[in-house]
Amino acid sequence: MTQKAKGPAEAATSPSRGSNNPKKDKEMNVSTTITVAGRQPEPIVDRVQRLAGELSEALTEWQGGQFAASVYPADHPAGIHFPSVGCSPESRLKHVAETYKRCATAVDPTVTEWWSVQPADDRMSVRFGLYGVRPQECGK
Repeated sequence: MTQKAKGPAEAATSPSRGSNNPKKDKEMNVSTTITVAGRQPEPIVDRVQRLAGELSEALTEWQGGQFAASVYPADHPAGIHFPSVGCSPESRLKHVAETYKRCATAVDPTVTEWWSVQPADDRMSVRFGLYGVRPQECGK
């Protein structure tokens, strides 16, 4: 008995020499497009609210919740900063008052003095007041 000499095995990636079935060739060349329903883009208002919520949660965990975030649009000169607001209600109230002053001064730059009022009388319904005044109104 004579054995045929065996050569190297052909790799599965070798190019095909074609199909011997002409009908199969024609069926394989039919163009089909399959689309997968993609996720709709997130509306910008939802994205902003989601990111703000995530930032709020992260700030609670970071440094014991002692910092706030001021985030402005990317092209705004104020940028992003994290002022310390402390943990006590008093320190947070002070931070909110400073933020209010900055915003109010941007609306009306003629306001240059601020009066902070906290009545000593517990019977009064107004508990806190922050007033921006113009210098010419101080003596009147």
